[in-house]
Amino acid sequence: KVYALYTEEGNWYHGRLQRTDQGKYEIRYSGFHGTSFCDQKQAVSESYLRKRVGGFKTSESVPKFSIESMGASSQPTLKEHRKESWNSSIGSNGSSRRSGAKTTKKGGTRTDSKRVKVGMAKAPQKPLPRSTIDQESLKAKEGGGNFYLSLSPKNKVCDMVSPFLALYQCGVPARYAGSGGYPSGEIVALLHASSSDVDILLPQSVREAVAKCFKDNNQDFAFDFVWCVSQIADILKPNDDSVNLVHHAWVYNKVQPGQRRSAQVPIGVFNLKDPSWKGRVRSHEDAKVHRDCAIGECAPLRVSVHADKRNKYIMCCSPNNAKVYFESKNPMVAFWSAAVDSESSTPRILVQLNWMCTRPLKCMCSQLQSAKNLQQLLESLESSREAAELIEECGGRGPLQELLSALQWKTKKSP
Repeated sequence: KVYALYTEEGNWYHGRLQRTDQGKYEIRYSGFHGTSFCDQKQAVSESYLRKRVGGFKTSESVPKFSIESMGASSQPTLKEHRKESWNSSIGSNGSSRRSGAKTTKKGGTRTDSKRVKVGMAKAPQKPLPRSTIDQESLKAKEGGGNFYLSLSPKNKVCDMVSPFLALYQCGVPARYAGSGGYPSGEIVALLHASSSDVDILLPQSVREAVAKCFKDNNQDFAFDFVWCVSQIADILKPNDDSVNLVHHAWVYNKVQPGQRRSAQVPIGVFNLKDPSWKGRVRSHEDAKVHRDCAIGECAPLRVSVHADKRNKYIMCCSPNNAKVYFESKNPMVAFWSAAVDSESSTPRILVQLNWMCTRPLKCMCSQLQSAKNLQQLLESLESSREAAELIEECGGRGPLQELLSALQWKTKKSP
């Protein structure tokens, strides 16, 4: 048994030495499929390391601790300053005092050693958009009857699905089902764009709330935009008008089976500007601050992924929080949401316009299926006849107006 550096990720995990090959070790890591190679100086025996320091360092390699030098008869002699440096950075419980990382029994780390504390970091700088919405609106949607489209040249919506969490990498409306499971609503439309691709206009309240998460309070930040239309009728419970807004796949977009991750992620929801839609998303009468999404601001909520106790290759999402409350008697619930990822070396921001349908909306589904690109969809949504039907079906013009405003879309009328 060894602790070895998983070179593809830069973290240390439990594993077993399979064989040596030309100066490299082939390691089978706990919770990972297949094997991976690392240098001899990037692996240490578990028995020696526990006896020596009671833990291991997740952020640096250990060049002098090779397995070949750990025989029972001869253990390496370390210089005094080397020993003091090692012991000062590693606690007896396996936690790193420098990075805040802590090991688990299965070898994963609870928090990334590169994690940036929100509030201490600067907001990511927004680059100039490479294109305009008019140019990108002719890009064909991805195959299928639903409307899936990413305006980023290197991304597709099909690549935004986490293979191990089975969730889209955005804020997914879902229902906590216990044991870490999150049955989600059917997503019938998903539009993704980065602020580096096209210019997206955000509500001022959202900009101000996100900017407060950073020490420079910069409102001109880089972000990802998602418009998400979902059917949530199947996940609603009687007498409980709420869903969980699940960001696990977005926060942990590179998680592997068997790993355990946990972080405090600022998340908030915001009502639409339309006066008739204000208050559609509300707080519960017995609201629990640590469980519900903050309204009108971003507040930290715990986002955790871990292996199922019964099968370490099945990943679970926890806890039961980030709840959003509304009146399910309304045909649609529309609101903005924002999340700040504090787990990456450079903070990431996701701003999302959510349309959650509590019942099937025939007019909207017909338009989503018939449109071949974004231009056709927006023109049909804004045309007088279809717009009137959609507004009546959704219960107001607020959601459509927010989408058109965010994309800064104006229908081109022929002379």
